Amino acid sequence: MSDALLRRFARIGAAVVAASAISIGLTVLPAQADSGSRSASGSSALISVIAPSAVTLVPQPASGGPTALTTLTPVVLNEGDIAQANDVVLSIDASGLTGVAELTLPAKEDCAYTDAAHTKAECRLGSVETVGTVDLGVRTLAGAAVGSTAKLSFKATASNAVEDPSDTAADLTTVITVGDGPDLATGEVGSLTVKPGGSASYTPKLRNVGDRDSAKGVVMLIDAADDLGGSAFTIGGNYSNCQYGVGDSSLPAAERTGVLCHFDDVVVHPGDVLQPSAPITVKATSDATIGYTAYGFDTVGGELTQGLSKGHSGTGAALSLVSVPAGSSRALVGDLNYGNNVGIAKLSTGQTLDVMATTGNISGTVGTGIELGAGVANVGTLPTKSLDGAPSAEDTAAVLVALPVGVKVTKVPAGCFDDEPASAQSARSRLGSRLSSRMATAVGTLPTDIGALYACIVDSVIQPGSTNLFTFTVEPTKVLHAAQGAVVAFTGSGIDDDLTNNVADFTVDAVKATTAPVTATASATASAAATASASSPASAAASASATSTGGALAQTGGGDDTTPMLFYGIGAIALGVAGVLLARRRKAGSHG
Repeated sequence: MSDALLRRFARIGAAVVAASAISIGLTVLPAQADSGSRSASGSSALISVIAPSAVTLVPQPASGGPTALTTLTPVVLNEGDIAQANDVVLSIDASGLTGVAELTLPAKEDCAYTDAAHTKAECRLGSVETVGTVDLGVRTLAGAAVGSTAKLSFKATASNAVEDPSDTAADLTTVITVGDGPDLATGEVGSLTVKPGGSASYTPKLRNVGDRDSAKGVVMLIDAADDLGGSAFTIGGNYSNCQYGVGDSSLPAAERTGVLCHFDDVVVHPGDVLQPSAPITVKATSDATIGYTAYGFDTVGGELTQGLSKGHSGTGAALSLVSVPAGSSRALVGDLNYGNNVGIAKLSTGQTLDVMATTGNISGTVGTGIELGAGVANVGTLPTKSLDGAPSAEDTAAVLVALPVGVKVTKVPAGCFDDEPASAQSARSRLGSRLSSRMATAVGTLPTDIGALYACIVDSVIQPGSTNLFTFTVEPTKVLHAAQGAVVAFTGSGIDDDLTNNVADFTVDAVKATTAPVTATASATASAAATASASSPASAAASASATSTGGALAQTGGGDDTTPMLFYGIGAIALGVAGVLLARRRKAGSHG
């Protein structure tokens, strides 16, 4: 699935996709600000509110009885300056609904009205690492006239962050209009398990929750991808009324993987529930791990399909839409509301591709060499994959080592090279750009004392349960107290099923030299390793490797929670592998 097609799904059904992204590991929300530059300037950590898009609600029927609730999902976004926003409270002002619509709070979340008239409410979200959401219900009041408008307003607070001052009143407000018309909608299908190399199926449902017939003709758009938008998952089928290989018209044909099916004679009446006459099939490659499938419905010529390229038609029998019993639940696309047109479902094969960074705190004497271990452990169930753009297909993992100012390297292990050290500020800038990616959602505060950067390439496959260790000899050049550094590990162009263990912090302590030299030591913090990956099969392997080489590898997967050097949110380990490999090829060429 291309980024453009994913953005199309996200734009049409932002609330559904945003909520699903938490469990799937996707980043589909728009970037609200440049967290890296703000962190560097030292300003306050920020959170932002993304209010649901404007929505149109149908009036109460003349025959009486309330209409079904429409779900609105405001999003609180941690913009990435901190590991998590704490004590987050979303305040809701429903006074603008008076006489037009009513608000209902979710029963299973910590929400409560704060006034007797039920026009103000608060929802306590607790700690928010990336996004926090609340599902609110709204519906029209009896007597609300077609054409009348109302609004909901939102505000967020946190104990360690402030609301982004760039948020405007429009950003924080959802406009609600009373209108009549068709409203095509779909519902969630839940998570799906796919066997590696096999397939799974699901059946999305279409319903008209409006009060008029839809225009003649319905389309269904579906796609699937792995968690970085790759082709580990694809949509099967060969229906004559479906176009295969559709996508954003600006993209190369190879990147268009969507399937668009036309049901030209279908009219969806109010209350109708329809579904494809055959389930949608999702296929997985043998080395697939996790991903997602997105699906949506619309009327012919609607927003969902605008700008899509044409694909090739299937050659089999036609797919149709058939009626299903409405049941007791209402499944929540041109029509009144576009916020309920699409859905997204998690895909999982049970396999994992997961590498973990390993290192440890070190201490010694100014002017005396100390061994620093920097490793990458395979704690998944699949071997590491080749890095895109690598000189050799055997290059399967990379390690980035950031040293604090006041520490120089006197011995570089094989496979590692100096990543163009310069001033501390330029090193910080390079590290910041190295950590940026299309999937990054949160990069935390970078310290001002980052010194030299080293990149290491693993030129072999790392099997599950194994560790590859690089042992540097470093020398403190001044007295240091808990000077912070970090080791970052990645594989397969950033594809990693658990990104919480890809960064390991370490500290360097150094005292002045004395007439009786102090023996340099590499201290291991066993508790950090136990906390980071107590169930990982490679944890023991990492410790054993450290013992045999003298490199300290006890700290793994993030280091000290109270003073992290770097924080990575969902998807933040697409670390600019191309830059590392380019530097390697450049150096190889200069020596050739």
